[in-house]
Amino acid sequence: MDSIIWVERTRVRDLGIKITPNILEALLLSVIAGRHLSVVTNNVQATEESIESLFVDGWGFAKGDEFVIVTLNFKSIFDPTTIFGLPELASGNTMKLEPRILILEGLENTSKKFQRDLDDYINDVARLSNNDNIFTLIILGKTTLNSSIDEVLLDDIWIEQTHECRIELHEVESDNLTDRNLQSAQFIDLVIKARKNSQRVVLVREIKTYIYDIVIFVRTNRFVVGGLPTFVLGEFKHFVAIYAVLHGYEYVVPEMVRQAAYSLLPIRIHMLKDPQKEPSIQYGSDPALVSQILDKVDIPIIIDEVMGKIQPPI
Repeated sequence: MDSIIWVERTRVRDLGIKITPNILEALLLSVIAGRHLSVVTNNVQATEESIESLFVDGWGFAKGDEFVIVTLNFKSIFDPTTIFGLPELASGNTMKLEPRILILEGLENTSKKFQRDLDDYINDVARLSNNDNIFTLIILGKTTLNSSIDEVLLDDIWIEQTHECRIELHEVESDNLTDRNLQSAQFIDLVIKARKNSQRVVLVREIKTYIYDIVIFVRTNRFVVGGLPTFVLGEFKHFVAIYAVLHGYEYVVPEMVRQAAYSLLPIRIHMLKDPQKEPSIQYGSDPALVSQILDKVDIPIIIDEVMGKIQPPI
């Protein structure tokens, strides 16, 4: 099985498209998985231009039709046909939808009603879509979604990728757009093939146990409130299967599970904020000491601690 990520890294490099490897990988993972992602960046405009160049110049998506950018604010009212150029969805059987990559800026500024209406729409898309459809939301912003959008919509965001944009972006010169670039139909064929291959990826019992252990240890961590949603287990298995195909594997290795933990869990973890509710307080721990520890703990540290406690399978 060919490594899709290696081929695409080479292609975008040869085309002169300026995009960092972590964003390229996150975008490919999400589109192949048919899921939605958040990109937290220090430079929204530059990151937007980078992603646009990838989809339009590299993968042949038609800007304004297959690739749409929308800036939202507190006055935005959800209307898929006028704001996003999306079709009205008919109830009933599955339907073929046009490929659509939708970038949303300023989602955190919209009302809860807007966010819930958006969530209803993307769930309808998932319900009516077949395996050939491409529909991915890319939410761009400067802050994490964990505390800035409605919990219902947050559940439908697959991963949140942090991006420090340090590169100067420019338009891709037309001379670079040779046969190395794709038409959107070719890219869609690549995605469909990857989806089919992911269904054949092997997860041995030891890998499944490794995933279960990670989820259990995070759920029971003293600084995690409310555990983890039950759907996280399924998301883990889906992520590692897509990740394996992306890198040319027909099976899952422990490092892929580790990557899944650092990609999927940050947006799902709710940290303890009140030291008085930390479990060890009831057994006599010093509240002042617990407060000091809590001030230094963040979500990446929690994941580091969990991964350090669990022995990966050999």
